Amino acid sequence: MLVQSFSTQKSYIHTIDPRLRLLLALTFSLLCVSIASFKALLPLFCLALLLLLLSNPPAALLLKRIASVNLFLLFLWLFTPFTTSGTAIGQLGPFTLTEEGVELTLLVTAKANVLAISFIALLATIPTRTLGHALHALHCPSKLTFMLLFSERSFYLLFDQWQALREATKLRCFTVRFTLHSYKTIASLLAILIIRSVDQAKRSFDALRIRGFNGVFFSGTSFHLKKRDILFTLILLPIFLLSLALELGLTEYVASLILH
Repeated sequence: MLVQSFSTQKSYIHTIDPRLRLLLALTFSLLCVSIASFKALLPLFCLALLLLLLSNPPAALLLKRIASVNLFLLFLWLFTPFTTSGTAIGQLGPFTLTEEGVELTLLVTAKANVLAISFIALLATIPTRTLGHALHALHCPSKLTFMLLFSERSFYLLFDQWQALREATKLRCFTVRFTLHSYKTIASLLAILIIRSVDQAKRSFDALRIRGFNGVFFSGTSFHLKKRDILFTLILLPIFLLSLALELGLTEYVASLILH
C-alpha cells in the first residue's frame, strides 16, 4: 500500500478497538497542547515510546516519518530562539540567543515528537476505511466520514493514473530538466490528471445516484469492546492523570491521598 504501511503490520496495538485508539489519540493531543513543562511531558513521552514498540512499525519508514517532522522543526530552531525576548545566553551577529527562546523551542520540539510517535502508534495503524467507520461509530459528522472514505479511494485512482502518465512519458524518452519544454510537459500532465479526476468524480457520483444515494452515509461495520480494550485503557489512564497532576502541581496532594 502507498500510505498504509503501518496499518498492514501485526501487533498488539492493531488488535485494540479503533474507536478507542481514536479517543486515546485525542487525549494525547489535548494533553500535549495543555502541557507547558518538561516534567509533565515526560510520562507522555515514555508512554508514546511504549505504544510505538507495541505497534511494531517498519523501522525504515518510521525513521523517515520522524525525520520529516524534525526537518520541519529545524526551521523553528533557526528563528524562535533568536526572536523570543528573555535572558541572553549568546550572540550570533546582530541576533541574540535567549534562554526562554531555547526552552520554548525545545518544548515545542518535544511535544511535536510525542504527538508524531503517538499518532503513528495509534492512528497510522488503522486502515483508512476502518478509520472512517470508526469515526462514524463515534457519531462524527456523516459527511466527514463519507468524504474521508471516498477521498481515500479517489487518491489511489489518481495515483494509478499519474503512474500511467509517467510511464507513458518514460516510453517516449522524456526526462525532467530545467527547461521550458520540461515545464510545459509537466503542466500538460497535471492538466490531464485534473481533467481525468473531474471525469472520475462525475462517474462516481452518477454511480451513487443510480444506486439511490441520498447523501446519508450508512456503515455496515460494527465494533465491540473486548476485555483487552478495557484493560488497555485502564493501564493508560493513570499515566494521563499523572501527567495532568504534574502539570497542575497536584503530585503532593495525590501522594497524600494515596498514603492516607
